[in-house]
Amino acid sequence: MAFELNRSNTPCAAVWIIGDQVDRTASSLKAAPPGSPVVFIESLKSFRSRPYHWQKLVLILSAMRHFASELRAAGREVSYHTLTDDFTKTISQFVRKAGIKTLYVMEPNDHDRAMDMPAIAKKIGCHVEVTPNNQFLADHDQFAEWATGKRSMLMEFFYRTQRKRLGILLEADGTPAGAHGTWINSIGWA
Repeated sequence: MAFELNRSNTPCAAVWIIGDQVDRTASSLKAAPPGSPVVFIESLKSFRSRPYHWQKLVLILSAMRHFASELRAAGREVSYHTLTDDFTKTISQFVRKAGIKTLYVMEPNDHDRAMDMPAIAKKIGCHVEVTPNNQFLADHDQFAEWATGKRSMLMEFFYRTQRKRLGILLEADGTPAGAHGTWINSIGWA
């Protein structure tokens, strides 16, 4: 089942939502021109490339379909492609048929897919604007800045920095919140 665009006004830009980025605050939705259509692709090849549990796949597909319906109900044009063989081929066909010049996509959460994005962009047939991933509290640059010059990168110390930066689990004076006033509550650990 593929939902096609209403081609009354041929769009110049579109937004590609990846399965784990079903969020109204996705940076790709915010970066694209207002009214840009949104495309979703369920890729069998992608699902088969990893040992997903079938329940996780059902959750991903359900979330994608519900988010597409939510966007459609809010007045967005949505092109939804179910259980296609390959998302690169499908997105290329969508771009060509819809006359898309720029495709906005949020940086993938998955490292391998993020590394594949330049190759995918070459195959799609339009300019691909990869927007920063806003699903994390710290981006790559913030982590790199913190890691610069460190001989040891224990996550415990990164978490402390983030707690201070974001004001999470801190008392008013900036000390760690909690009964013991320590950064890590190791009392009672074996």
